[in-house]
Amino acid sequence: MRVEVSFPTAIGFFAVLRSYNNLDSTKMRILLQTLDALIPKVQYPDVGGRQNPNNGKRSYTVHVGRESSPVLYIHRYLYRNNPPLSQELIVAVNRAAKEALADEISYRQECIDDGPMSVSIEEFRFWWD
Repeated sequence: MRVEVSFPTAIGFFAVLRSYNNLDSTKMRILLQTLDALIPKVQYPDVGGRQNPNNGKRSYTVHVGRESSPVLYIHRYLYRNNPPLSQELIVAVNRAAKEALADEISYRQECIDDGPMSVSIEEFRFWWD
């Protein structure tokens, strides 16, 4: 089971767990802050000479839960102004998860709508046992 939460709520979720097997709340906070620094914020084109008010917001959602043990998912929706992460960034995200002692780390990209406004999703999954 998992649920989408705000970034601050995700930090609070793992803080409540404190320590669970290899999961450490301090390492989780550092992981989330590192992910937030690594993953680019959204940047839309100006419209009529004005900046889009959504510029600078997170380009991903956070999902927390339990799959027998704590799990963290990061979802990014990909479209014209939000391209896939580079291989270098994917490696950096995985490295940060390893430093947070995640037991399982996975990444996948999937097309969820292949119509004229094609949308794909990038998903990171981090699991601690």
